[in-house]
Amino acid sequence: MSGWGPDLEGVTWRFDLFGIPVRVHVAFWICALLLGLNSNTLTELVAWVFAMFVAILVHELGHALMAQRYGFRPEILLYGLGGLTDYSGGAGGLKPLGSWDRIYLALAGPLAGIALAIGVAVLAAGLGAQIQIARIFGVIPVPLIATPIGSQPLTSFLQSIIWIGWVWGLINLMPVYPLDGGHIAREIMLWLNPQRGLEQSLVLSLYCALFLACLGFFAHGSLFMLLLFGSLAYNSYALLRGMSSYF
Repeated sequence: MSGWGPDLEGVTWRFDLFGIPVRVHVAFWICALLLGLNSNTLTELVAWVFAMFVAILVHELGHALMAQRYGFRPEILLYGLGGLTDYSGGAGGLKPLGSWDRIYLALAGPLAGIALAIGVAVLAAGLGAQIQIARIFGVIPVPLIATPIGSQPLTSFLQSIIWIGWVWGLINLMPVYPLDGGHIAREIMLWLNPQRGLEQSLVLSLYCALFLACLGFFAHGSLFMLLLFGSLAYNSYALLRGMSSYF
């Protein structure tokens, strides 16, 4: 049984991939459409939605396939802006995971998405496209397809996969809870300080999320960054209030 139950309402699609049950919730399609509203044409919007489905699924497959190696029976739910991988079932659930095991599980998703982006960029270059390197916030490099490959919808699809796999992977590596980077930071801080590590990871999560929300909005006018990291900052603050002497 998955962590969200077998009768979750709003699931629009169920299938298995590599023996892993996958569910796609209606909220995923809604968020994908909203994020793609700046597309120039309907075909570009469809290409964006399909690319988001592929890129997020590969991200979650990274988690799920790593969980399988530990003896779990993972399940994937694509929901909202991303996805969830539940691995509470299977023989692995009887074995306690160490800190490094949990770090490997958290890293597997972002690295799978980044590897997908690199692979698609290499494929595009092999098909004759010119690849340029843009910089997010003037610092973080991201590959972009500078010349069309075949049709414009195909070019948009491949570029969207690169963008989502790369950027979503990097965002998930930020030490902000409950992103993958937040889980990694928690494991490291608990290893360094078993008594206060959880609180310290939430404090790091709070201030990092606030910084990224302000950077995204005030430096680059990104309402998406403001809303995403603003909500994550509040989530960390709410968790801290219940357990910490910091607030």
